[in-house]
Amino acid sequence: IGYAPCESQVLDLALDAAAARKVFETHSQLAHDGVARREARFRVEAASQALREYLNSLFSPASHQVRWYALGTIQNVCVRRGLSSLVSEVCDSVYFKAPPVNMEMINYNRLSSAAARAQRELIEAMVTRETDDQLGLEGFGPEVAIYRALFKATGLHAVVDEADNRTWRFKRPTIKNRKQEKLVEVWDQLDKELMGAEHKNRSVPVLDLIQMLQRPPFGLREGPIPLFICHYLLVNDDEIALYQEGAFKPIFGKAEAALLLKRPDLFTMRRYAPQGLKRDIVQAYMMALNSDVLKLEPKTRNPSLLKIVAPLVLFMTELPDYARFTRRLSSNAQKLRSAVLNSREPMDLLFRDIPDALGMPPFDGKSTTASWKTDLHQHLQDALIELNDAFDVLNASVRETLIHALGNGQANVFSKFRNMVQARASKLVSACRDRDLKTILNVMKNSTSSDEEWTRGIAGIISKKPVDSWRDSDVEPWNAAIHEIADRLDSFETIVAGGIGIKNSKRLVISLTQGDGETERRIVDISKKDRKRLLKKYPSIMSESREERILLCALLLAEASQE
Repeated sequence: IGYAPCESQVLDLALDAAAARKVFETHSQLAHDGVARREARFRVEAASQALREYLNSLFSPASHQVRWYALGTIQNVCVRRGLSSLVSEVCDSVYFKAPPVNMEMINYNRLSSAAARAQRELIEAMVTRETDDQLGLEGFGPEVAIYRALFKATGLHAVVDEADNRTWRFKRPTIKNRKQEKLVEVWDQLDKELMGAEHKNRSVPVLDLIQMLQRPPFGLREGPIPLFICHYLLVNDDEIALYQEGAFKPIFGKAEAALLLKRPDLFTMRRYAPQGLKRDIVQAYMMALNSDVLKLEPKTRNPSLLKIVAPLVLFMTELPDYARFTRRLSSNAQKLRSAVLNSREPMDLLFRDIPDALGMPPFDGKSTTASWKTDLHQHLQDALIELNDAFDVLNASVRETLIHALGNGQANVFSKFRNMVQARASKLVSACRDRDLKTILNVMKNSTSSDEEWTRGIAGIISKKPVDSWRDSDVEPWNAAIHEIADRLDSFETIVAGGIGIKNSKRLVISLTQGDGETERRIVDISKKDRKRLLKKYPSIMSESREERILLCALLLAEASQE
């Protein structure tokens, strides 16, 4: 603090400057008098300049009128360099735990557009390409420069030995490394905040952590803080859980990182101590989850709560839409899916919700019995396999329905059936003028896709909805629609086979399907002469309503089929 006993002089100069500005801004007479307006503007600038010059002279380090106070004592400042040194000393004293940020571009509270883009690209690379050299960043862009300054040069991202492989990993800062020692104090404070919240069974808002790191004794700017928090989350991914609007986020990916930059107020963090899990329940879940259906990460050597929950939640969220919503599953599979997808607390999910969904007693915190672990393993495996296979079961059902509708019992091998359908479609597509039917025929004659893609393509185009987005309510309409399409193809094929095509619109195929499924088709040629004769003989028919004429047509066809 600088103090000079010149209050009256400063007050007079400030009042002069304020008065001149008020006259210039408020007096309406100046609007019509250009000379007076220029004079008023000159007086404003002169008064303001006089105030600035007096203050600069008064508070100059060479001034004998000013006394400087800092760190609780009067300081002797005689030259400008001495004042700069004093300010630096004060900052070192107040922000004594501030880690060095040797990259000016990122070390601001408000970043430039280029710096903000580099910050976003770097944090996305951190969460998606941790094991790559230089996070997979190439060239000499600002994101590369920031990465090298904050993480590579400091040794926070380095090569480590892992399961006989050397790979790049983010590391916890250590006091043994002089470039990391200040960041150790940041991590210690984050640990302290999260451990304190853990004892109170609550989470910590990320925004509170950001504001804490901005205040003394850290004094970090807003630019580098998200990068350091991201680094903290990645290294402690087996202990620190991230929540978005109260919902547990098992995976800290690109989308979460981008949103964390823009809206840190949406996120909270919570610590789960590794010793919070009993070894026997860990083993039970490890046995159930580490299977062909759901594999744990290779680096999961000492599994924690989050290492178990994260792949389970990820498995459920990555299921096809059909598998995530279908009710054509056992009760256990449906309840397990609901418990995992709606979970908000990992501890509750493992100890209470999953056992309850599988019809088992919850874990009471004591030692588990051998039968409890065996039942958990078996029931969980069965439910996961059923969920994993749900979409395959749907695909098999779609394929079976397709063969039944279009195969006519002529092909038992799917490849032969597909070749037969493609041959039929190729013959019919050029003669077809119906837009919807022609689209279906084009899909049917496609020979480049795999059998599964071909089957799903036909089902999707007929139902007007991708198969992986189906719900249970879409299956029966598909079954009806494909049989209707098969009937239309049979009728159209009958016309084309007779050499009629569809150019002569007076030629029709009449199809009659009985209640037992027997179908009879006949080509009918209605000439102009026949039409005129029939209308003259039965003049009242065309005056009836459309419904009446349809009923009459059905009656005549039914009677004719009995003859």
